[in-house]
Amino acid sequence: MVLNERFNRLFAYFALRFRFFEAIVGLVGILFFAIIKLFYSIVINRLMTNSLFFSWLRVSSHDMMSVPSEVSFDDSLVRMVVFSDSVKPCDS
Repeated sequence: MVLNERFNRLFAYFALRFRFFEAIVGLVGILFFAIIKLFYSIVINRLMTNSLFFSWLRVSSHDMMSVPSEVSFDDSLVRMVVFSDSVKPCDS
């Protein structure tokens, strides 16, 4: 009888330790996946920011380097002359 009681106590002790171990492993697994998700979102956000920044650089460099064509320059020159003329055609 004493041997059976010792075995039961020992079995209960190891069963409790095993359950505690399973709980710790589960928590470590959840923590691991949470950290992976955090780093994944940081990397995705950084890639998105870099992509938007480089798109902005590309667009702004096109705007700075664009040279107006002679047609648009002549058209704007004609508008400037029309708006700056003090004598109107119907007054002459």
